[in-house]
Amino acid sequence: MVSMADIARAAAVSRTTVSLVLNNRYIKGVNISDETRRKVKSVALELGYCQNELATSVAKGKSRIIGCIGFDVAEEVAISVCQLISATVRYATERDYSIKLLSSRSSVTELAHTCQAYRMCGVLLRTRDLAKAEELHEKLLPAGIPVILLDSAFDTPPLPSVVADDRDGMRQAVEYLASLGHRRLTYIAFEDFQPFTRRRRQGFLDAVEASAGNLKGCLCNTDNHQPVDVFERSETAVCDILHSSARPTAFVCNCDESAMVTLRAAWRCGLRVPDDLSVVGFGNLPTDQLSAPPLTSVAPPYVHMCESAIDLLLSGDTAPREIIMPVSIKIRRSAAPPAMAEEADGAVKQKPSRRKHGDPRR
Repeated sequence: MVSMADIARAAAVSRTTVSLVLNNRYIKGVNISDETRRKVKSVALELGYCQNELATSVAKGKSRIIGCIGFDVAEEVAISVCQLISATVRYATERDYSIKLLSSRSSVTELAHTCQAYRMCGVLLRTRDLAKAEELHEKLLPAGIPVILLDSAFDTPPLPSVVADDRDGMRQAVEYLASLGHRRLTYIAFEDFQPFTRRRRQGFLDAVEASAGNLKGCLCNTDNHQPVDVFERSETAVCDILHSSARPTAFVCNCDESAMVTLRAAWRCGLRVPDDLSVVGFGNLPTDQLSAPPLTSVAPPYVHMCESAIDLLLSGDTAPREIIMPVSIKIRRSAAPPAMAEEADGAVKQKPSRRKHGDPRR
């Protein structure tokens, strides 16, 4: 078995230097150059050195494992969870840390026990359950295991929290549609009671209000607690709006899933996107580029959110506060100038059709 002494001899450095490099330790007054660090790691890899992480964890009382709770892909509709996992694993690996996914179906007691058993250095928690977040924090506090909230908006976060700027994202979506000439917008949501969904709705309302009467905005929340599939219920709701006399020229959707449902509803109603109707989503999922047409969507900075959360976790700064990360809008082909132009007096003037009569394809 290769030892640190073997690496020290091969790299022509002291054993102490090898230990400091491989354990990512820094001692005041000891300056190890980047070149020496690269050399030691290269020699260790060449000799096949394998560090005993379990022994190191026992000695230090803490491992280099970060727990991730609430990243259960099978339980999620949003593919954004996969993006979060990918970004978290990549950045943690770059910092020489490992990730362990824990099921959010486990009780808080079970989760806390597992975190302590693995001597985790910290936990990234994604949840909508405020009580669960507070309970987990209380159980891990004596063990010195910090908890950072990731992609989990609360009105008053009890822990350090990293979230996307949901309100500003909706403002960007509304202003983009307004720049195309849209004046009648409908905001559609699967649910409208979580903090992040409330923020998105408020962003929509703020942008409409800021237009000083130039925009007309309506709200549609399809979560009516009926025992019907959420996609079917939402599609029916959108079709009802499209068949009404107050049909909007554009939909602003609070998530990409609702935007996909809106695209499908438009097809059912014989409308072509974006010729007859514009649609903007929120989430920038990988599947957005596969829809017909590719979906314009607000893009949360998942990679930067994960990096910020891990940096916060490793810094030891546990002061409760919310770090709001800026978002952007990814413009694709689901939005265009409206086919129905509004005159100054509010009358509607039909523009020449940009599709063949009877062609329902998008």
